Amino acid sequence: MGRIFWELTPRDLPALYSDLSSRPQEDDKRIALSAIVALLSKEGRLKSEAENLRTLVSGSAVLLEDLEGHLAPPPPENAEHLRWERESKARQKKQDQQTVKDKASWVKFKKDIQDDPGLLSDPKNLISWQAGIHR
Repeated sequence: MGRIFWELTPRDLPALYSDLSSRPQEDDKRIALSAIVALLSKEGRLKSEAENLRTLVSGSAVLLEDLEGHLAPPPPENAEHLRWERESKARQKKQDQQTVKDKASWVKFKKDIQDDPGLLSDPKNLISWQAGIHR
């Protein structure tokens, strides 16, 4: 499995433009507009086609607003969000480093047990959890 059953491609643009121009229902036009914008964005042609799209949807304030939302530049990064991302990356880095240490500790523990299985039954290691071999 894992194959794509169906997807829109640039070959579908003429039919989508036709739907955008001729469909009577605004929801049908919105679906066509959405597909056109997605395809043009993927191909890097959205800016060059922007005026043509504006003309095609000029009769509908709702569709024009949708289009302008797609054409607008992304909002500037929020300073709080940037700080949160930095802190999150720092926490992840620290956690990754701890994971490496933890794995090394288990590898050492395994080697110690393989080298001397008697450690598991040694009374001094069985007195308490704190005195155990893992410490």
